[in-house]
Amino acid sequence: MQRRIKEFRKEIAFSEIDAEFIELFRRWLKQKYHNETNTLHKQLKIFRLYLNIAKRKGIIKENPFVSIRVKKQKMDRVFLEENELQELWKSYQEGKYTDSPSKHTVLRHFLFMCFTGMDYHSVRESAQFDNLFGETLVFVREKTMSRKKETTKIPLNRVDGQ
Repeated sequence: MQRRIKEFRKEIAFSEIDAEFIELFRRWLKQKYHNETNTLHKQLKIFRLYLNIAKRKGIIKENPFVSIRVKKQKMDRVFLEENELQELWKSYQEGKYTDSPSKHTVLRHFLFMCFTGMDYHSVRESAQFDNLFGETLVFVREKTMSRKKETTKIPLNRVDGQ
């Protein structure tokens, strides 16, 4: 978030942050990064958090977000059916995307996440050789909502000699 704010305006004082600044920043995020409603909600929620901390520390008197409502769109989750997952696995096994290394890698990572239940962030941060103990992937996952650190152990199987 800090990087985005610095990219929007290289230097800014807390006293310059008002409802108009926040609206301009929101529009800039939408235009530059093509952020949709929920991504904007998440970004602005973090920004609001920083301003709440500044208020608590006495750096600012009032958080300008008091007068701003950040929209969030309700999303319906769509899950893969078992046959769809089997089709993806078959495509991977048959090497359907080996002519496109990036597509092959994305499919491999996606299947890994499906089979382990790991999210993208956990895979990116934790799926490292240092986290392999025998045939078990062990990592500490920080749960987003509770900030509770949790050790996760995922047994890995060899599939078709891979």
